[in-house]
Amino acid sequence: MITASSLSGKLALITGASRGIGRALAMRLINAGAHVIALARTQGGLIELDDYARTQNKHVTLVPLDLRRTEDFTPLAETIRTRAGHLDILVLNAAVMGENTRVADFTAKVWHDTMAVNAVSQLRLLGALDGLLRAAPSAQVIGMMDHEMCGAYFGAYAASKSALREGLKSYAAEVQQTNITVKEFAPSPTATALRKAAFPGENAQQLATPDFAAELLIEKLAS
Repeated sequence: MITASSLSGKLALITGASRGIGRALAMRLINAGAHVIALARTQGGLIELDDYARTQNKHVTLVPLDLRRTEDFTPLAETIRTRAGHLDILVLNAAVMGENTRVADFTAKVWHDTMAVNAVSQLRLLGALDGLLRAAPSAQVIGMMDHEMCGAYFGAYAASKSALREGLKSYAAEVQQTNITVKEFAPSPTATALRKAAFPGENAQQLATPDFAAELLIEKLAS
């Protein structure tokens, strides 16, 4: 039986790791003995994650980056290459809601920021890390999806998630004969800040917790 212990010693990079499912997943990976590279915009959340790792006598690498800027990720990739030589797990979890409004009313900034964070920057990050994933004995790429936030008033978010999905499908076909496995993970409705922004009147107590979603994702990574 494959358990989370199979993740011990793995090097995992998680985007959007400072809160919600990303934070919960980072904590579980730390507990499983993996080394986590936590990338997020919210520096306070990253510091709290580092504090948690220290209570477990573990270390986490913090990468404060704003994915809205679609930065050059080559320096990050080179740093990982120098220190570790490979990357075992990449979880593309970062996401922003944008706005819950009509397509006709989205501003250029909302379109840019939503597409940048949810798709463009993360696919560019994947491209920068491709060589490190190929260098791992067995690597996994997980793209976080959402099957509910689509349809009317979700134009920017839905379009960005579709772009991420199609980009990952192309990448999966390109690495089909390699050591890299590409998967999607769509958790059940989960009590996160993003979900609250999308459905402000929803009772969060009736939703799954980030810890529950992270546990399912750990099982997916360990299988």
